[in-house]
Amino acid sequence: MINFDFTVEDLLAGCAVLRSKDKFSPGFDKMTPDAADTWIRINGEKLCRRLNEAGYDAMPASGFNVAKANGQYRRLARLTAIDSVIQTVIIEKLESFTQSVFSPHSFAYIRGRGTGAALKKFCSYAGSYPYGAKIDPKSCFDNIDFDILEAALKKLNFTMKAAGLLMEFAKMPVIVEGQVLKRDRGIIQGAPVSGLLCNIYFHALDKELESKRIPFIRYADDIVILASSYREAKDACDYIGSFFEKNLALKVNKSKTFVGESEKMVYLGNKFIRDKTGRVVIRSGERGAAVHYEWYQHRPINSARSIDILSDGILRQKDYSALFDTDAAKSVIPLETVDRINIFSSVVFDSGFLDAVSRAGVYVNLFGRDYSFRGRFIPSGALKDQRLIFEQLAAYNNPEQRLQLAKEFDLASVHNLRLNIRYYNKNYPDKAFTSALNRINDLYRRMKETDDYENLLLIEAKIRSAYYGCYDGFLRNDKFVFGERSKRPPLNEVNSMISFGNVVLYNYIATEILKSSLDIRIGYLHASNRRLESLNLDIAEIFRPLIVDRIIFTLINKGEISSDCFESSGDGGIYLNEDGKRILIREFYNKLGTTQMIKDKSFSYAMLIDEEIRKLTRRFRNGEKYKAFRQVR
Repeated sequence: MINFDFTVEDLLAGCAVLRSKDKFSPGFDKMTPDAADTWIRINGEKLCRRLNEAGYDAMPASGFNVAKANGQYRRLARLTAIDSVIQTVIIEKLESFTQSVFSPHSFAYIRGRGTGAALKKFCSYAGSYPYGAKIDPKSCFDNIDFDILEAALKKLNFTMKAAGLLMEFAKMPVIVEGQVLKRDRGIIQGAPVSGLLCNIYFHALDKELESKRIPFIRYADDIVILASSYREAKDACDYIGSFFEKNLALKVNKSKTFVGESEKMVYLGNKFIRDKTGRVVIRSGERGAAVHYEWYQHRPINSARSIDILSDGILRQKDYSALFDTDAAKSVIPLETVDRINIFSSVVFDSGFLDAVSRAGVYVNLFGRDYSFRGRFIPSGALKDQRLIFEQLAAYNNPEQRLQLAKEFDLASVHNLRLNIRYYNKNYPDKAFTSALNRINDLYRRMKETDDYENLLLIEAKIRSAYYGCYDGFLRNDKFVFGERSKRPPLNEVNSMISFGNVVLYNYIATEILKSSLDIRIGYLHASNRRLESLNLDIAEIFRPLIVDRIIFTLINKGEISSDCFESSGDGGIYLNEDGKRILIREFYNKLGTTQMIKDKSFSYAMLIDEEIRKLTRRFRNGEKYKAFRQVR
């Protein structure tokens, strides 16, 4: 029977292992390996009794997400220092077990094996077998069944006490955005014992494939089989898929399944080629899609293609990508899947990082802690269409054309903000809403008729004042009061959310314009002579009521943001803290991905912003009439 008893010496050795790591990232306890060493010297005897008497309860882990190259994400977690020590000791005690019991075809999380050995085995097999299949279970770690895992532990002769401790770690709760969440399936990635549990879970599959004499390689949940013919590879792939469902409660990720010539497979991020001698070797200088880490807790949206940095740290080049290094963790930035990096904190970066983002065509945007825009790094090669710029300037210098464009931005903005008032007036009837609508409708008619730019701006200001007069009526949470608009600094929480939301929207649109042939410096509603960037502000007027305002209403009215998400500043202002920014940015990307039907076609807000830029491009390039987006309910 497999068992493990703990001693204080074992735990202190576990501390030494943590201390030897390049950088240990603790969970919510923030305890360092040195602090854990001290704690164990004082409390170790008591801890060992709890562990050896099956009375230990695992502490919650701190959850965060992993962004992959395809824009999806994977959950990871950081353990407390003591739990990390205990799990490290378990791995050390089970080293001989993992070496002798697990299949020689299994290469992950076993000392002396690893990716190098797995790739060497693949090349050897692929040289002899012309066909293969790559099978990937869908969200494997998130879907591991606890009952099946516990049965596998007993089948491998773990004692009840040892199996119970491993299951305690398998089921440990996770803290996500301040809430402790219990789980009914899935094991935490990032914990020392996660790889061990994965191998235990798949041990039955390994034995099954060995019994059928199927050549295979398994690296955690990445499974490759080799075969003499396409039919053999396809049949083996189907058989494993059936085994997943019947025996492991897993499903095959069909989008990642490959059946074909073995050298055409991408395995463990590598591509292969068959040389003149018939050997299969790793193709030099090429890798497949890799998994990348991100350090903020919201799920990235594909259309956003953004990385937002809210913590202080260092940015530098790492191979063909970039690395963000903080006191808590090191995170790889997937430059090949990113358009923009937004920095809202104090970050140091070097020329290597700038070279990497320049080659990848990534824009780096810098903001002060007071939301002020500080500057932007624009990658080389962002050339503009000179003729288009001449047409933009010509329209700006033509009073009639400038007024026409400025008015179109304003009219669309007013149309869209009226929808917000109508929505709340329908669901929460209020005379103040009706009065504001009547006032805005009258000003809207005057705006359409005006032939004077200064008068247009005056009417716009009056409409905005009437709209903001409804804001407190929109907010259904007594803890948040708008009052009146205040900037530089924002004087309350709602104004702070408006200012930060506007900055995020301005910046997003700015990057999209910079990727186009338009010149961002030439705006029509907002004056260009005092601003480095104006056109993004013009386009933002259309979408502010639909994106920023609705995000604020949602977060406040659903209680998804609290006073704990704000902090006071020396300038007398109220600003979102890191948690508050994270919540608003997460909701911003979610909103960008929100779709709506327009003429029987589905469009996200991200797509609509891109289309707005294309419409302006056609206006200046081809002389097409420009009509700004107006949402229809």
